[in-house]
Formats: sequence, C-alpha cells, structure tokens
Amino acid sequence: MAASDASAWHRGYLLYALCVIGVLMFAIDGSIVAVALPTMMTDLNTTLPLITWTLAGYTLAQVALQPAIAKFSDNFGRNRVFLVCVFVFTLSSLLCATAPNVWVLIACRIVQAMGGSGLLPAATGIVVSSYPARQRERLIGLFTSIIPMGAIIGPNLGGLILTQFSWRGIFFINLPIGGAILWLLRDRFRLDAAPAREKPIDYSGILLFATAITCVLVALTSLGSDASLLRSPLFWGLLLGAIVIGWLFVQQERRAPDPMLDYRISVLPPFLQVNAYNLLYGMAIFSVMAFVPYYAETRFGMTPAQTGVLLTPRSILLIVMSTVASVWLLKYGYRRPMLAGTTIVGLGVLFLGLLPDELRLGSIRVPPFWAIAISMALAGLGMGTAAPASNNAGIALLPRQAAAIAGLRAMIRSLGGVLGQGLIVVILEFASDPTAGLEIAFVGFGVLLLVSVPLVLTIPDTARERRRKREEEEIAAAAAQASPAITTPFGSR
Repeated sequence: MAASDASAWHRGYLLYALCVIGVLMFAIDGSIVAVALPTMMTDLNTTLPLITWTLAGYTLAQVALQPAIAKFSDNFGRNRVFLVCVFVFTLSSLLCATAPNVWVLIACRIVQAMGGSGLLPAATGIVVSSYPARQRERLIGLFTSIIPMGAIIGPNLGGLILTQFSWRGIFFINLPIGGAILWLLRDRFRLDAAPAREKPIDYSGILLFATAITCVLVALTSLGSDASLLRSPLFWGLLLGAIVIGWLFVQQERRAPDPMLDYRISVLPPFLQVNAYNLLYGMAIFSVMAFVPYYAETRFGMTPAQTGVLLTPRSILLIVMSTVASVWLLKYGYRRPMLAGTTIVGLGVLFLGLLPDELRLGSIRVPPFWAIAISMALAGLGMGTAAPASNNAGIALLPRQAAAIAGLRAMIRSLGGVLGQGLIVVILEFASDPTAGLEIAFVGFGVLLLVSVPLVLTIPDTARERRRKREEEEIAAAAAQASPAITTPFGSR
C-alpha cells in the first residue's frame, strides 16, 4: 500500500471513529442520568416528578427536533451540521454540570438534546458522502450497535462516576470528548459547499411539527406514568391540539417552497412501506422492552437487581449480530435479514407473552429468570439481524437525502415506542390484573411483528440489485478478456 493510500485509509477510519464516538456520547447521556436522579433530587432540593423531566425533556426534544436538524444537515452540509451539533452538545453539557437549580438543568438538558439529536443523521450523511457504496452500507449498519452500547455503558459509567465524584461529573466528562472531536475534525467544517439558499427555510413547518409531536409525546408520556389521565380533559386536550396543529403542519408543507418534511420520503411508496415498518418496529420493540422488568417483578417476584440483568442478553446479542449482519449486507441484501430478524423478534415477544408458570424442556425445569432471558436473547438476535438492513433500506433509495431519512427513521421509531407504551398502559387500565394485561400486550405485539413480515417484501432490495448488476458486469468483462483475438491480414480484431 502506498504511503498516500495508507494515509487516506487512516483518515477515512479516523473520521468514522469520531462520528461513532459523537453518536455514542449522545446515546450514553440518554441513560447515564437515570442512575443520578436520587442524588440530583437531593442536591438540587427538588421533587421526583420534576427531576424526571431531565430525562423526559431530553427525549421530547430529541424526537421533536430530529427530522428538522436532519433536514438542515442535507441543506447546509453534513460536516458543518455535525460539528455544530457536537459544539452545542458539549457547551450544554458544561451548562448542565454547573446548573444551580432543577429548572436550569431541565432547560440545559433540552438544549443538549437539540445538539445531540442531529449527530446520528449528520454522521449518516457524512458516511454516505465520504465512502463508496459497498463500504458505507456496512458502516451505516454498524451504527445500529451504538445505541444499545450506550444503554449498557451509561448506567455503569454513571455509577462509577457517582462513587468517586458529584453527579455533575456525568456532564463534565463530555467536555474533553466533545473538544477532541471538534479539534480533530476542525478542517472538515470548510469541506461542505456553501449552501445555496434559493428557497426560504420552512421555519413555520419546523415549529408546527415540533409543537404537534410535543403535544403527542407529553400526553402519552404522562399517561405512561398515570393511567388515570385517560379520563382527564388535559390528556384529550393535548391529543386534540396535536391533531389540529398536525393538520396545520400538513397545509404548511403543501405550500412551502422547501418543506421541512419532504413528502417523497414520508408518504410516497416505497418510503411509505419503510416508514410503516419502522413505526410497527418501534411500537412493538421499544414498548415491550420498557415493560419487561415490571413484568418480571409482578409475575415472578424478581428483585430489581435480577430484572436489571434480564435485558443484558438482548443488548449483547444486538451488538454482536448487528456487527455480523452489517458485514453480510452485500451478500444477502436487505430483504432476507429483515425477514429473518423480524420473524425471530416476533417469536421472542410471542414466547414472552405465552410463557407458562413453569416451563419444562423434557424433564428439565427452566427457571422463570432463564425463560425470560431466552426471550430477550431471541429479541436481541432478531433486532441485530434486521436493524442494519432496515437502517440502509431507506437511505439506499435516495442517498442525497441520507441525513433527512435517518432523522425521520429515528423519529418514527421513537414515536412508535411512545405510542406502544401508551397502548400498554391503556391495556393495563382495563385488564383484570397487571400480569394478564402485560401478557395480552406481549402476545398482541408479537403477532403485530409477525403480521408485518409481508410488508418487508414490498421494500425494494437495492443492495441485491446492485450486487447482481456488478456480477453481470464482472462476468461480461471476464468473458471479453478471455475471448481470443481473431488475426487477419490487416491485424487482430
């Protein structure tokens, strides 16, 4: 390998590594705060409902603003937006660490989420514009493992910091990481072409969309903690407000010269199928995983320590399989991994809902802890198999809008998770007891995943089509090279 080629190789993978670290920093902060809530509540002299808004506000801002920031990434440059997001995230981490009261902390957490929500879409856009197609599919697929990795690292890192330092240390730790990313990628800020703004930015659309999504999320998040709100005028008022504002948003997008949410990637086939799959995936997976610890405690009397370990097999297998599946993408395309993975997850969730009081494999009795762990392992295996392909399926249809598609995908999955959790709470409200309600919900979501499998068949498998075309070109080139030249008096022909 020539020196220049080696240098380019190292620069290319350094760029990807820094993108991964930036996204991982955001993923860790989504879970690291959870272990510090009691300490922060005491230190800031506040209440539990108020301090939990440091988590809820972070999630709300992320979901509501992700599509808009992703749109900015495609319009103003992926490198530029990525670095601005890292700067905002790092600066807001400093402000969180020095917050004098809970109100300032909540506000700074929302700003932190505003910066962090653009990291994954912008990083996806950077990969699409910086690497060839064969390489970028694997690299985008590997992003799948970052979020569960952050979910594992966050609580453990938070616990370690809290044993040695104040809770403010969980925010201070972002400063050297964010600073290093900004310094090492400082030259890339000028790589993006100057934005040509022939059309005005759709600020009205951004505001209407964020407001409508926030109304939905606040209503469903509140319902998730208090089922009695189902009879509250405030709950239905928020949903009605979301519908009205959503209608205004649609009207705004129809007349906007450059709409915030491009209808081509939201409601037109084949993006419609991709988005429907992501919504069902988020509803089933995110909501079920949120209630597994509660299910294990109420039905089998497990301790919090045991229920905390239950989700570990899912996270480990998700990380391992998403790495393996990312390498397989070029060979098997998108459709096969999505079909196999969705089926495996559906069976795992269905198994969880149909779990008997005493599971036996022949003469061997399987303890409830291991039975649920098997279900979680199946879920992790299926999620890791399907996620890299589903992450690439939409982007491959329109690579120049990679960031917008990645942002929309993340928002739809998160929204699906909140909708699913709200639905489970409604089921629990009318069920005879919590265990019966959760079993009904798990069986229902398992069936929903299995029913969604045919939807995958309608999503174009562009990876296999490209591979087939490349193989045909290679065969034609080899055949032309192997054909003997015909010699004539006038030379070979």
